[in-house]
Amino acid sequence: MTAEQIREHSLEPSEEGNQPIRVLNFRILEYFENEELRFDELLEIAKGDGIEHYSTDPLKIVFKFRDTKVENAAYARSNNTILLHETFLSYLWCVCFSSIVNFKESIHKPRLGRASHEGLIKHEKYIYDYSKSLLVSYSRWDKTKPNPEYYSRESAWMINVTTDAYLDAVWFIVLHEYAHILYGHTGRSFLGEDTTAGRFRYDEIQADQFASKMCDINLDNTEDGKKEERLTGFVLGLLALMMSGNHLDYPNYPHIHVRVVAVLNTISWSELNLAWGVCASVFQRWANEYGYSNLKVRTEYKNDKEYCMHLGSVLQSTISEEAQAASDIAQAECEEIYKQSKENPTVSKMKLAKIEKMLALTKDSYSEEE
Repeated sequence: MTAEQIREHSLEPSEEGNQPIRVLNFRILEYFENEELRFDELLEIAKGDGIEHYSTDPLKIVFKFRDTKVENAAYARSNNTILLHETFLSYLWCVCFSSIVNFKESIHKPRLGRASHEGLIKHEKYIYDYSKSLLVSYSRWDKTKPNPEYYSRESAWMINVTTDAYLDAVWFIVLHEYAHILYGHTGRSFLGEDTTAGRFRYDEIQADQFASKMCDINLDNTEDGKKEERLTGFVLGLLALMMSGNHLDYPNYPHIHVRVVAVLNTISWSELNLAWGVCASVFQRWANEYGYSNLKVRTEYKNDKEYCMHLGSVLQSTISEEAQAASDIAQAECEEIYKQSKENPTVSKMKLAKIEKMLALTKDSYSEEE
């Protein structure tokens, strides 16, 4: 069966882009436009806090269309533009699909004594392998396999669940990049000012903290029945970076495992939320993928939250001594920057308190639970 023959439920393709993910670009832009007024208001507040911005251009999202391997996730430019790379977006959708299907079909259903969908499991493995391949080299997406542009009526439900999670994952990444604009990070980098490891780390902490807080606000305005899916999406935005190995992790940033655990600690959600299980299954898959399948974990946990948080802390033990040493230096520089900022009366005390919390959460220290 060809892709054209199974196109029963699909969106019209965008005029731009070559990959199936292009059909969702307008959804990202709609989301952004709905928040544009709030973003503008936050920029005014930031200016009142004494933060200088290099550009007064309006905020906008631009998609970069190149049939290349995944090279960047997203990037905030000094002219208030957030760049999203098409191949990364394809990679992100595939990670969302494989992570959700893997948990639902291979973990959650067996727990409940329900039969798994073998066809979905087979598709999940293909999409997972395709996502990994995009990190190494570009290849065309087989449109007879799950994708957001061409799909059958039978697979519509899972495609739509994946797409909803994907859009929330993109939103977390957009919020993170917007924070770099909001806090003046892009202007400072563009002007070549203070680009030490500590400053990079500090900037990333601010951006993660802001994105987490904004996601929490979005969740407060979400009906209970949909919170689980939205949480899964928000967290998958960071988990996709983790699953890339070192392809999308940068030397001076807080280690990706530390960033994920910090965000999990920041967002308030019930221990019964299935998003914990999805997150834990991604942690476990990462360990298996990168040669850490023998990490010491307990045999029993009260719930998925406890397992997820313990596994997250254990994964931090995989950080190499060299990377840990560099991270410790950057952390010390970061805390010194915070100390200097705290002494600056023009900086919002509430904002500093939030940053301080994130600083505590992102210390690269590992302590195994008893």
